[in-house]
Amino acid sequence: MPKDSIKGTKSRIRTKRLGSHKSARGIAIEILRRIDEKSAYSSILLTEALKNTSLSPQDKRLTTILVYGVLRYRNQLDWYIEQVATRPLSKISGIIKDILRSGVYQLLYLNRIPAAAVINEAANLARHYSHRGTIGFVNAVLRRLQQQIPTIHFPDEELDPVRHISLRWAHPEWIVRRWIKQYGVNECKELCKANNQQPELSIRLNSLKAPVEENFAYLARELQDLLPSKILPEGFFVKGPRPLMATPSYHEGYFEIQGLSSMMPARILDPQPGEVILDACAGRGGKTTHLAQLMKNQGTLFTLDLFPHKLHAQKKPSQRLNVQILQKVCGNIQAYPFRTGFDRVLVDAPCSSLGILRRHPEIKWRKNESDLIELSSLQLNMLENSSHLVKPDGILVYSICSFEPEETTRVLKQFLDQNPAFRQEDLSIYIAESLYPAVGKDGYLRIYPHLHGMDGFFIARLRKR
Repeated sequence: MPKDSIKGTKSRIRTKRLGSHKSARGIAIEILRRIDEKSAYSSILLTEALKNTSLSPQDKRLTTILVYGVLRYRNQLDWYIEQVATRPLSKISGIIKDILRSGVYQLLYLNRIPAAAVINEAANLARHYSHRGTIGFVNAVLRRLQQQIPTIHFPDEELDPVRHISLRWAHPEWIVRRWIKQYGVNECKELCKANNQQPELSIRLNSLKAPVEENFAYLARELQDLLPSKILPEGFFVKGPRPLMATPSYHEGYFEIQGLSSMMPARILDPQPGEVILDACAGRGGKTTHLAQLMKNQGTLFTLDLFPHKLHAQKKPSQRLNVQILQKVCGNIQAYPFRTGFDRVLVDAPCSSLGILRRHPEIKWRKNESDLIELSSLQLNMLENSSHLVKPDGILVYSICSFEPEETTRVLKQFLDQNPAFRQEDLSIYIAESLYPAVGKDGYLRIYPHLHGMDGFFIARLRKR
């Protein structure tokens, strides 16, 4: 076998259009490589790839299952490989690791696919993307694993609960260690389990296009199993058809695809028609268009972001959803780019995103515990600078898709200690009764995937005296 047949193999995927003329498994491997090499997001790459392919609906589903399966269980899959491989993972190239991970995932979790087909397809992928010498290696690892799966066991939970949970429920050890300390072993396991579940698909009905009742009646004829969420009047669960973005009602702006938790910050800010509002970390505008909807397209909504491409990305959804009150500003909130005060300000700050691992499982393999401290400093600065733009008696809402103390209560405590003009407000009147238990004794809203079936979020509502 050539010396570079395993380590250092060059991928051929960089010069080829993602998703074109490839098998379901081949596209999955290309996406997994780009996620690692470019720090890209799985959802964006999957949308791009499946749009550019002639795969059948069944094969598109297989591609999606493989990408999310490998991302969710990556450390577990690597551990299985290490039990049977003749060389360490550090000596195996990235493309071959992803081919092996995909094969192991299928052997462990996709029982309807014959093992022989899984192994044969993995060998074909190795032949296509690597040197001939890797074919035998991939074949040998997967055949050996197929035979030994019943005899392979995770580390004992009583002797090493952190490592056991980390491997059994596929989370980095530093996260497991934190959550055991914060919530206990059992709740840590439940949270990890929930993070490995596919979230329900939810949409926000767009009342700028039609009243929610009329909108629902129209959409129910086109979408499958459209069900009220009972969390927000505009939030609904839907089964299909997929992809939803290909439906006429989506293109006509009757709904937006959005998680229920990410609808909560706009509801808790409670923007009113005619007000001047600031979305201080607007990004691509998911929450921005919701704010405009609640404002009934009356008033002025400023959207601020540091990155021009994110502000540019707001154009199409704003037009599709009939949003007419946006004023886009490219800049840094720390530079005080506004000369006016605002009735309400939303600070949906950058964070670790540990609350949305169900949707973006790649995040858990990118973050480190030290990131929490760095992010908390950024979050406090953004909150501090945004607060100067709030008018007297105005509202400031702080939200993040995380529930880690460094990014939540510690940031709020430091901010309130330094800014006595702000006081915390009761936010329970802005949420559904079913979410009342999610409001802690400290008055903050904490949503957990394993408790509420929604993405993890933290939200606080403050008023300026």
